[in-house]
Amino acid sequence: MLTPKLFILFFACLLIIAPNLSPNPNGVEATQVLTIHKGYTKRQVYSTLGLVCKCCDGKGGECTSTWEDDACSNLVCKPWKY
Repeated sequence: MLTPKLFILFFACLLIIAPNLSPNPNGVEATQVLTIHKGYTKRQVYSTLGLVCKCCDGKGGECTSTWEDDACSNLVCKPWKY
């Protein structure tokens, strides 16, 4: 049978070692943010998500469905069914 001192020593060692054996539940694994690397334009990416985008920065708020990528200051996107 274990003596009380031996039991306390065993329990103290267990408290010190056990947290190091299990993964940290509060830890966060970092991953790279999804970026567009394959030469897709924003318009192509949005269309794969079911969105239709128009650039509405013309005179009087005129909207066009074609624009240079990253050149539109007022991009309006709506679901394709809208």
